[in-house]
Amino acid sequence: MTLTVCTIVRGRRDHFAAMLRGLEAQLEPPDEISIAYMQPQPHDVALPLGVAVVESFVPGDALPLAEARNAAASRATSDALVFLDVDCVPSNTLVRRYRAALDRRDAVFMGEVFYLPPKATLPGWRREDMAATGLLHPVRPNLAESSPPAPTHDELWSLSFGIRAPTWRRVGGMDVGYEGYGGEDTDFGMRLKRAEVPMAWLEGAACAHQYHPVRVPPLQHFDGIVRNAQRFRARWGRWCMDYWLDMLERDGYIERTDERIRVRRRPTDDEIEDALLDSGAPFG
Repeated sequence: MTLTVCTIVRGRRDHFAAMLRGLEAQLEPPDEISIAYMQPQPHDVALPLGVAVVESFVPGDALPLAEARNAAASRATSDALVFLDVDCVPSNTLVRRYRAALDRRDAVFMGEVFYLPPKATLPGWRREDMAATGLLHPVRPNLAESSPPAPTHDELWSLSFGIRAPTWRRVGGMDVGYEGYGGEDTDFGMRLKRAEVPMAWLEGAACAHQYHPVRVPPLQHFDGIVRNAQRFRARWGRWCMDYWLDMLERDGYIERTDERIRVRRRPTDDEIEDALLDSGAPFG
C-alpha cells in the first residue's frame, strides 16, 4: 500500500522543518508528501531526500483549514493518506504503523500525540523518546499501557490520523464551509459516522506536538469558533466545541440558546493577550 503524508502550513517554519526531519528518519518512508500552504510562498526548508513532494497553495485570510486539507489530499497519488499537523514530529514507526493498519482494515486510525514543553529537544525519533519528554493530553489514552475501547467519531482529532484515499473521497473530504478555527474535524467525524466508517486507536504511530503558546479560551479565533459552531449546529442539531463555548458564555462574550449564538461583545486586544497561558502549558 502506497502512502502520502498530508500536511497544511501557515507560518511555523521551524516546526515544519522539524516535522520533515522526522519524516526523513522514518524506518519506512512515505511514498509522497503533499503540502498545502495557506500562504503565498513555500518555506525555504530542506525536504526529505528520496520522497516525492507535491505542493498546493490555498488563499484566504481566515485559516482555510478544511480547504487546505482537501487540497493536500486531492494532490496525493497514494492508496492511503496520513494527515499530520505542521507542528507534529512523527516517531520513526509512524508511517510503518499507519501503512500496515490501513492495509489491513478500512477504518480511520489515530495515533498518540505527546505534547512537548517549551524549549524541549527530542533525544531521538522513537515513541519512547517522545513519551519520556512530552505529556499525553489528559483525555487521550496511553496505548502502550492499555487497550481502550475504540474512539467515538466525536473524538476525531486532525493532528494525526490515517484513512484510505478511496474512503476519504467517498466521504467527500472536509466541508470547506468551515472557515477559521474549529469544527471542521468534528464535522468530518460525523460524516464518517454517517458513512459507517469505523474509528480505531493505533499504538506505535506516535508523534510529538512541538510547543507553541496557548490561549484559553482561544479568543484570537473568536469569530471562527462562533461561526463554525453555528454551522455545525444547523447541520447536526447539536453544538460542537462545547468546552470553548461554555467559557465564552461564562465570560460574557456570547449567549447561547438551543438554536443560535448571540454575540454580546467581542474580545478586546487586551483580553486576547490576557488569555495567553504564562505557565508554559503545552495545552489548555
